[in-house]
Amino acid sequence: MKSSPLYIWLLVCFIAILSCTTHNHLSEISHTDYRFDTDWQGEADADTEALIQPYRIEMEAEMNSVIGHASEELKKESPESNMGNFTADAILFKTEEVTGRTIDLAIQNYGGLRINSLAAGPVTLGKIYELMPFDNTLVVFEIKGRDLLPLFDHMANRGGWPVSGTVRMTIVEEKAGDIQIKGEPLEPDRIYVLAINSYLANGGDRLDFSSAIERHDYPDFIRALIISYIMDLSSRNMQIESKIEGRTKLLE
Repeated sequence: MKSSPLYIWLLVCFIAILSCTTHNHLSEISHTDYRFDTDWQGEADADTEALIQPYRIEMEAEMNSVIGHASEELKKESPESNMGNFTADAILFKTEEVTGRTIDLAIQNYGGLRINSLAAGPVTLGKIYELMPFDNTLVVFEIKGRDLLPLFDHMANRGGWPVSGTVRMTIVEEKAGDIQIKGEPLEPDRIYVLAINSYLANGGDRLDFSSAIERHDYPDFIRALIISYIMDLSSRNMQIESKIEGRTKLLE
């Protein structure tokens, strides 16, 4: 297998991560800048190939490792999908575990899911990296209901985003309606605890959380939370399962 510069760069990242995790602590970080041309079609030299080959084998073995099983195909669809429901529920569950707090709702942007389907059967680590390739981290907001409403309207305008099972809402003419959280109507003055990814928390997709009462940032990658959740299921001999249950309804 001949390696492009981009592939070599990915392997360098993998080697760096592996090196950090095999030592007790990291005492110093240094770097050297290299320019990679992703349009380059040449061949890597023999010395480079010899250097990266052991790490390529290790990385491919890691990415091909099975971490869980899906009982049925998960599809990415809007306004609601079993893939989106599973992802949002996993974020909520693992956020409660990581933070030790009760989370009222979790939201994942539709565009953050990067594959259209996850086949039934074995699920590999690499497939979850394909699903969520971005290094977005966990953010928890404390925010009033009235300040959540623009977020729900934004989601409605985008056709619906994945939300945790604690949420019910309708979409009418690209506006959110009948919003319920944990079976109760959204209350303007109530403070809700929201789990979301750092891309959205930092203003991605034109969102603004400046009205939030408190913000708590965590180092955990959203992808890592999903992987941990799947592995938790496997440890209990459970499969990945998710149903469409009317969390978001598009009304004419």
